[in-house]
Amino acid sequence: MSLVLVARSSDNSVEVTLEDSAVPQKPLLTDADLARYKAYTTELGSKINAAFARGEAAAEKDIKAGRFRLRAFGKPVDKNETDSITRYPIERIGPRNQSNPIFSDVEVNGYNSTMRDWHAKHRKRFIPDPSLHPTALRNRVYDVDLSRSDSA
Repeated sequence: MSLVLVARSSDNSVEVTLEDSAVPQKPLLTDADLARYKAYTTELGSKINAAFARGEAAAEKDIKAGRFRLRAFGKPVDKNETDSITRYPIERIGPRNQSNPIFSDVEVNGYNSTMRDWHAKHRKRFIPDPSLHPTALRNRVYDVDLSRSDSA
């Protein structure tokens, strides 16, 4: 801002007029920075999609082999952990990759979503093989029609 006019009136008051000067604003990002950012986000998106696809492929391979389970990181909470939705056993695959934890999470999410999708499509026909996971029969979920009453 610049001081343009200082005027003293007859009652000894001062009138000051300030005027904005055109200060050139620097852009927050240069064109080169913006291009690098766009390239990084595009590359990151393709890496995330590739990690999800790796998880899906691993799950499809396990489904074809009859190995029904979900994956998670960390130490087991219980000796025979099972998923609350599918009742599949939970396989603990160790700690996250600390250098790129997002890709580890995305790959596990791809695996688990593929397993859950398969379960949703096939659960009425699927009978777990106790030799593949011994807790399957103990934790089996039965589809029961509770709307019928046998009060005859």
